[in-house]
Amino acid sequence: MVASVSAREGPLQVRTTTADTSYIRQLEQATDPWSFVETLRGLRAAPSSEKWLVARDTRMPVLWLRGDGLTYAADTATVRAIRRGSIRLSRLTLRKPLERAPTTELRSGMELSWFAGYHASGQLSPQLSADVGYRVGRAPSFGLIRPLPSQLRVAASLASAAANLSEIVARAGVSAREAIRTLNALYACDLLGLAGPEDVAPIVAGVAEARGGLTKLLHSVCKHLGRAAG
Repeated sequence: MVASVSAREGPLQVRTTTADTSYIRQLEQATDPWSFVETLRGLRAAPSSEKWLVARDTRMPVLWLRGDGLTYAADTATVRAIRRGSIRLSRLTLRKPLERAPTTELRSGMELSWFAGYHASGQLSPQLSADVGYRVGRAPSFGLIRPLPSQLRVAASLASAAANLSEIVARAGVSAREAIRTLNALYACDLLGLAGPEDVAPIVAGVAEARGGLTKLLHSVCKHLGRAAG
């Protein structure tokens, strides 16, 4: 990267060359966008709530994560960046902390997983397929996530009946991009099930919950949001 200072007083001017841009793109392509999502899912599958991990970008700590993946801590600016998708979580590395345990507000790991999955990629997770029918087994913690109405419609459509990607787009009235990202978020939170003989076979081990109340709840929320928007 070439840095130059103008003759006039002013801040350092940084000029990015074509070679720099090419290198940055290669670096981004070499990073698995799903690494952080799968790390969180792995922690939940083999929980250890007695320890804390620190996620770092190079040497700087970005957030703290409990060993079971169910709780994390970060400052307000970092939380906002996670929700916006302006932090590339796949670039973070988890290490045993040298510092003390976090003293900031503790937050739900499901919130972290949701936005990690939603912003991971504009393509479906390698673990999902556009032609497979999926269903929501239980409701996400929407009070923590505060999802967009479009994301709620996708979740509501999958609570009522299993659907593949094209069916979700038609049923929820969302773009393919939004359907893909919301499916990724649901997957990251271990909330998706596969359509089967009983119309649900969980992707992860667990007991499927009754869906009548869930469907009514999600549709009620979507209806309320629709009225508010109007």
